[in-house]
Amino acid sequence: MMNNYVYNSSFIRGKYNVSFVLLNSFSLKNPFLNSLGNILNVIKYSGIIFYRLITLRPRLIYFTISPVNAFFRDLVYVFVIKIFKSKVVYHLHGKGIKEKYDRSNIYHFFYEWAYRNVYVIALSEKLKYDFEYLRINKYYIVPNAIPDYIKKNKIELKSVKNKNGVLKIVFLSNLILSKGILDFIDAIKLLSNETSKFQAYIIGNESEITASVINKKIEGYEEFIQFIGPLYNNKKLKFIQKCNLLVFPTYYKTETWGLVILEAMQLGLPVITTDEGATTDMIEDGVNGYIVNKKDPEDIKDKLLKFINQPSLIDEMGKINREKYLNKFSIDTFENNLSQVFDNLLKHNYE
Repeated sequence: MMNNYVYNSSFIRGKYNVSFVLLNSFSLKNPFLNSLGNILNVIKYSGIIFYRLITLRPRLIYFTISPVNAFFRDLVYVFVIKIFKSKVVYHLHGKGIKEKYDRSNIYHFFYEWAYRNVYVIALSEKLKYDFEYLRINKYYIVPNAIPDYIKKNKIELKSVKNKNGVLKIVFLSNLILSKGILDFIDAIKLLSNETSKFQAYIIGNESEITASVINKKIEGYEEFIQFIGPLYNNKKLKFIQKCNLLVFPTYYKTETWGLVILEAMQLGLPVITTDEGATTDMIEDGVNGYIVNKKDPEDIKDKLLKFINQPSLIDEMGKINREKYLNKFSIDTFENNLSQVFDNLLKHNYE
């Protein structure tokens, strides 16, 4: 998603003389072992990269490298890139380097080689532990961002009052266990034992967990929780806008940012989440949402009760989130931050 924002940025295209090579995200896990087609794709894209570099001779090469899942596929591209003398900057959107580095001699060797004398863009200072021990030249921090749905669609952002005092709660994620989906369901069940002044929704596509499993888990609690299924783009945002609160209790291993949190923030919703990756860059406990313990439905339930018992928190925290999004996480801010990195790298040498 972030690659698409960079690719489609009229600001970036207008300021720099750029040439893009779009690498399809085919078979991220062990691509060389999956099929002959994947091998041929890697060869094809390597040839395209080599041709572009030898003909254009760019001063800066910007590459969104896979930290873990497709790292060995990306090593082929890195080998081609390192043939040339251009400055190289990797944009990291995931994490997990340090764990692999510490546990595997093979990963240790190739991480050392791939990251030597390059620059790194990370999403947060909280994630620098994952790469700072490598012999990189320098790192920069550029938080992720999303387009402003409210501004784009000329929507007036209004307070969503609880109809009949009912708090509308939404969970949004692919149905992956470590995204906290079952913790959310358990929290809703606990909450239903104490109050009926809420309605919960699950939006997400089948992944590790199927729709039938979710429907089985919520059986008997349909009065309080509904499984909507997958929603995309404007349909998804329109639905979220009608809710009062996002719950995202993730402990996903490679979670770094959680764009779903930004989606809620830009719509003026408070967020209940966990301290995973850089989530606390967005949500400050007790200010614009709550940080709960991982795998702790009871804690989630307690925080939901705060919003039910103090409905003014919805508007107070929601307004803070909307302002924080506009000030720190808008696309304009992202483009300016990325541009500052490019300007710095093009202007100075850090050998």
